[in-house]
Amino acid sequence: YGAGLGVLGAATATLLVQLVTLAVYVVAIRGLDRGEERPVSRRADVVEIARFGWPVGGQLFAEVGIFGVATVLAASMGEVPAAAHSIALNLASFTFSFALGVASATTVRVGHAVGAGDLALARHRGLYGLQVGLTVMACFAATFLLIPALVARAFTDSTAVVAATVPLLQIAALFQLSDGTQAIGAGALRGLGDTRATLWGNLLGHYAIGLPLMLALGFGAALGAPGLWWGLSAGLTVTGAYLFVRFLRSTRQSLRGSAG
Repeated sequence: YGAGLGVLGAATATLLVQLVTLAVYVVAIRGLDRGEERPVSRRADVVEIARFGWPVGGQLFAEVGIFGVATVLAASMGEVPAAAHSIALNLASFTFSFALGVASATTVRVGHAVGAGDLALARHRGLYGLQVGLTVMACFAATFLLIPALVARAFTDSTAVVAATVPLLQIAALFQLSDGTQAIGAGALRGLGDTRATLWGNLLGHYAIGLPLMLALGFGAALGAPGLWWGLSAGLTVTGAYLFVRFLRSTRQSLRGSAG
């Protein structure tokens, strides 16, 4: 607004933030070796990084993609549903950032336990991460349930848009726990080195379950934007359940070892 660049200004600001973030990462990484000579990268190292990394990229693409699809579908329903969807999505993305932070910490803590050869500790840390994350997400869920209109009014003074946003926030309240579970479950699995499960879990939950329900409820049952959000909720729930069951099964032998 100040420079009058509009959308171009927003894009420029986003690019600058990304460049600054990259610079911070480079400085942080260079500080890890403390000036010591680094080993020469081998082809095997690159292959190993790609093997673990591409499923993570695929998972993020699938996860962000389903919300992008929902946005396109909401836009086809009219201006008010599109605006309501945008507000609810912004709020859900904000709360998700907290779950994502806990998920990142869980990845590190589980990975440290795996590196120490203590699978029982890895399991404990994964469950503790879930406990912390769900506690935070439950607080956001309560906010969306108790004062959805007040929260929506922070974005718009349109009575129609606020009224359309309220049911979306109430549905978002229900999937806060699912969203936290899938994020932290993915983080725990990455700590175990199982990145493929995170990709398959998202494909199964969001595209095999969530997307068909979005279309069926949003258009077939004529529920509109709430139908889309019920589909998103179902996809997140299935994804979260799959990922954490996978984590528990992967660390089950730790229980057997303890019993022995």
